[in-house]
Amino acid sequence: MKRKFKIKFKPAKRQMLVIQEALCANDYDDDMNNYTFVLTDPAFKQCHIELGNDVWLYSQNDYGEFTEDNKAFYSDEWRAEIGRFSSYTDEEVEDMVSSHYESLADLKEACGDSWKMIALECGFENCLL
Repeated sequence: MKRKFKIKFKPAKRQMLVIQEALCANDYDDDMNNYTFVLTDPAFKQCHIELGNDVWLYSQNDYGEFTEDNKAFYSDEWRAEIGRFSSYTDEEVEDMVSSHYESLADLKEACGDSWKMIALECGFENCLL
């Protein structure tokens, strides 16, 4: 079964500021009205924006530490990073996805046409972008 990623999302104000900073720092338009935010992980308010051909911005609440029952608590810290798929070697992509999938082939099978976006999302979650 392939995962679907079509839940539109409006980021929190502080998250929007971090996203704008990342866009400006990478010479992208910082007008938030020009982008569609797609929610990928509601627990950490993780979202992505498609910026172009195999380029995405990822953002989430940095949760830092876990409580004893393994439920994350939220801080006021937000993170946003831009991933360009062409910037990574096959080995780096394989390393990015290894924390979530058995192999790159498994990711491709599970996610179909979204596999590059998911590979970079895995890299974002592992702080590898």
